[in-house]
Amino acid sequence: MLSIYFIATVFFVICLAFSRNSKVQDGLMITFLMLQLRFCVYACCHLREDIMSYFSFDALGVLLLVVLSIICIPVFIHSRIYLAKPKAKIESAAVYYAALVLLVAAMSLSFLANHVAVNWIFTEITTLSAALLIYHHRNKLALEGTWKYVFICAISISFVFIGILFLSLSLMHAGAHDLSYKCLIASAQQLDTFWLKLAFIFIFTGYTAKIGLFPMFTAGIDAKDKAPAPAGAFLAGILVNVGFIGIFRVFGGLGTVDNAAIIDQWNKAIDATVAALEDLAPEEMQEEPSKFDLWLEKKLGNEKFQQFVLGFAVFAGMAMSIGEIVITKIACALILGIIVNIILNKFKKS
Repeated sequence: MLSIYFIATVFFVICLAFSRNSKVQDGLMITFLMLQLRFCVYACCHLREDIMSYFSFDALGVLLLVVLSIICIPVFIHSRIYLAKPKAKIESAAVYYAALVLLVAAMSLSFLANHVAVNWIFTEITTLSAALLIYHHRNKLALEGTWKYVFICAISISFVFIGILFLSLSLMHAGAHDLSYKCLIASAQQLDTFWLKLAFIFIFTGYTAKIGLFPMFTAGIDAKDKAPAPAGAFLAGILVNVGFIGIFRVFGGLGTVDNAAIIDQWNKAIDATVAALEDLAPEEMQEEPSKFDLWLEKKLGNEKFQQFVLGFAVFAGMAMSIGEIVITKIACALILGIIVNIILNKFKKS
């Protein structure tokens, strides 16, 4: 399915770039949207599976892919409305749609990438496709925003590349030559800390251009303003996840967090909570515990059950946070674009 998605995306990008018929463009966009949703369903059905050695359907990647696929629907609809009123040139619309499809595919594959270099490649593709969207109006302001975005992102992606080189030196110290995330996790305890710290500085600094943090946060300020409203919403709400996942995957599993310590703190919190509830309970309730009390005490003492509850709580909180933040930001950006278009149309009529 992944190879079909990749080949079909290339086909759609080429067809949209050379299409000069609005109905053909609409048909291609609807077909790609169906392909994106189908790919999302496939990823959900094959959770925790590795594809082509460079991609894996892990929980975080599938979660971000689901959010991206849902957001594509309103973004595509608002893009169609934006390009219809005022009437845009058919050539500009063709480049816009092709760049939008390329951006969606690059972000989808970046979320699922299981290799540091592969993630870096698709991150660079998001820069090029986003630059085409920013330059849609083809005026002086759009050119200025595009130039700033490409310039800053080019520097940032170079920092990431240097960080990957330092990370490879750290892996060589551990006797590993594979830059996959699984290899990083497996070799976490043998990595050279000196090169690892240098890799952290460069990779984190480079991905701040995508995630919108200091020092490279200036890349997205003009880009979101100069781009069309639907594309600006996409850049503000979804593209930041590319930077987040680039940082999280490299350093999230390098043994910096002690899972045993987390479980130990979880046990202490449970014991303190149960003890506090027992002190507050009446004496007659403390004498004869019910079957539910015995079952709950047994389960809370089970380490696997504790890990399940802790993992479920973390995943649920992450899903709610990502979904709420992304959907809220994109909804606000799309509504703002509609308001701006209404005001501009009234000024033109008057």
